[in-house]
Formats: sequence, structure tokens, C-alpha cells
Amino acid sequence: MVLESIRFSLLCSYRLESGEGTNVDIGITKNRRGFFSIIAILIVVEGAFFTRWLFFSGPQPSSFDWQFPLELLLILWGIGKISESFERREEQRNSRLRDIETRLEALYKWGSVYSADDEEDPNDLAQEEDLDKATKEKIAQYRKDIESGELDLRYHLGVTYWNLSMKHYNPHTIDGYRKAIYWLRKAAKLDYDCDSTLGDAYLELKEYDKAMLWYRRVVRRGDRLAYIAESNIAGMYAEGQGVLQNYAEAARWWSLAAEHGWRFANYDLGKLYAKGAEGLQQDNREAYFHLCIASSGNNLSGIHEQVFQLRDEVAQRLGKWEVSREQKRADEWLASHSKGAEDTTSSQI
Repeated sequence: MVLESIRFSLLCSYRLESGEGTNVDIGITKNRRGFFSIIAILIVVEGAFFTRWLFFSGPQPSSFDWQFPLELLLILWGIGKISESFERREEQRNSRLRDIETRLEALYKWGSVYSADDEEDPNDLAQEEDLDKATKEKIAQYRKDIESGELDLRYHLGVTYWNLSMKHYNPHTIDGYRKAIYWLRKAAKLDYDCDSTLGDAYLELKEYDKAMLWYRRVVRRGDRLAYIAESNIAGMYAEGQGVLQNYAEAARWWSLAAEHGWRFANYDLGKLYAKGAEGLQQDNREAYFHLCIASSGNNLSGIHEQVFQLRDEVAQRLGKWEVSREQKRADEWLASHSKGAEDTTSSQI
């Protein structure tokens, strides 16, 4: 009975993972460690039967029983097949994400954020028809003057588009973000500084590849508030949003934002180093260093208490001399970065 149950479990597991039969997800891929623990237990049970047979019953010269060795080989074969299916799924997922990253990098290097699938939706054009008469005339006059050579009016037309986008953006609804993007893209084509807002809108819509692309454009241009885009890029790497999850890369982008005075980035780095993550070892000293810097910021509205609490928790894991040394290092860092976020820009990708 036990051996038949083992064979049935392996058969069902293999059919599920290979795509044969039912498509029911029994959670194997969500909890691989638990699944392989069960397989290990089955191997132990099978091994116990085999050991009892080998040492207590003993093989008979005239009729050697191959049942237990064959069943053990069957289990190992089943584990191998399931492992292969896990690897195939993971590789397919990684391949899709690599394709997205490659496309983003290519578009970014070409210096353009417009592609064939980013053309204006004909349904969006109806927004211009819904404008009041005065606004239509104002936009038409700006366009006419710009075409005639008055390029300085590009900024004023960009402001007009920006104001129209904010009417839809501020309610913070999905439909509002989509309508706002139409006007924001028009403003961006006029070189109006709204790339970061476009990235935010796409991020809210979970269109992560476009969000990443606009944030990277902000950083490359070295906009005054580029550190916010750097921090958002870090968050996307940390969450695996549109890119392969990469905590080391997230730490790099948060470090860039911190270098440019964004204290929220120091707090995020402190949290990351305090816990550790895949590809990034736990480092209490580095965590305390960043939390000391974060606690000195005046722009951490709403999270001061969390910063101080985490800083004190990390301090308890360190010795007194380590706390003193990291505090001194943080003070020196603050002295050399005294300008603050709003006086710095970024040009590093």
C-alpha cells in the first residue's frame, strides 16, 4: 500500500509539472522546499524498506527480488524529471524578463522613448474634442506660432498640457492615469520636465517596462529631482517589477539616490542591509550607518518613528565601539554631503 501510494504521488506530480492531464496547481512551484522535503521523507521510507529487505530478509540466490531497487530508481527518476520542469519554467520566466530589459536598454541607448506600440490611441484623441472652446483656441494658437518659428512658446504649450494632465492625474484613479498620460506625453515631446510623472503614472498602471524607461530618461537628463527616479528604479529592482529581481542592483540605485541627498533612500538601504536578501548579505554595520544618516533628514515626513526604531534595533546587534565608529562615519558622510537632495542632480546610469 505504501509503495503504491508513492508511485501514484510521483505519477500525479510528474503529470502536473509536465503539463499533461489536469492544469490544477497543487502549489509545488510555490513551495518547492516543502515538496522536496516530502520527497526526501519518501526516499527515507523506501530506504528503510530496502535496508530491512537487504539485511534481514536477504536476497535468495535463486530468486533475487528487484522490487525495492527499481522503485528507488523510479523515485530518483521522478525527482529528476520534476527538477527539470522547475528549471524550464524558471528559464522561460527569466527569458521573458531579459527580453523586456533588452528592449528597454535598446530604446534607451537609441535616445528615444517612442516605439510602434506607443503611438497615440485613437480613443485618446477624443480628449481634445472634449476641451472647452477657449482651451482649444489657446492650444491651436500655440501650435501655429511654434510652427512659424516661435520655439520659446513650446514651454508655454507644455505647461498647458501639464495642467490638463493634472486634472486627470490628481484623482489618482486608473482611468485618470491613462487620460493624464495622453497629455503628459504631449508635454514630454516639447521637452517639458514631466518624465518622472510619466514614470509614476505608468508604475501605477503596472506597465513596468514603460515606467522604467521614463525613469531612466529622467536620470540620464540629470533633472533636478532625478534622485526620486533613482529611488523608484531601486524599488522596481527590489520588487522585480518589469525586471529580474535583483537586490544588489536595488542597493546600487538607492546608493545613487542617497548620494544625491535623498534620505528615504538611506532608510531603504538600512532596511535592506538589516534583513539581508538574496545576493546581498546582512550587514548590521552598514544598516546602522545608513539609518544614522536617514535619521538626520528633515524630509522624512511620516516615518521618523520607524527610522529611529529600526536604528535602535540594529544598534542592539552591535558592540559599543561599532556603534561609535558607524556614527562617526555617518557624521563624516553628512559633512561631505551638506547640499541636500534638491541641490543635486544625477547623471549616472
